[in-house]
Amino acid sequence: MPLAIAELLLGASMVVFAQRATVGRAWARQALVQLTIAHVGLSVLEWVLTPDVRKPLYDLQMALNNLDTKEVPAGAPQLVQLALGIGVGAITVLGMTVRGSRAFYASMEQLTER
Repeated sequence: MPLAIAELLLGASMVVFAQRATVGRAWARQALVQLTIAHVGLSVLEWVLTPDVRKPLYDLQMALNNLDTKEVPAGAPQLVQLALGIGVGAITVLGMTVRGSRAFYASMEQLTER
């Protein structure tokens, strides 16, 4: 439960700061990068701390899809989901910190100051 609450708060914060970053607030973009990194860290922590939760979910997915558990390694779907989350987080951070992106956000900030 505490991990779910942390994930909810991080997600809500990311939505708020993403909105602020799109209107040209430089401090919001910096905070959004930090929140994205924290979200990736929380996802990894959740993966490490909850193997007992993933096992029944894996069994349910295999049963619903009529797959033999020998066909798909245990935990593979959740591991792929974690890897995709890390990849999206990394692309987000890179996209917001690359020079061209910084120039775009700087120009947006100048437009909103007028």
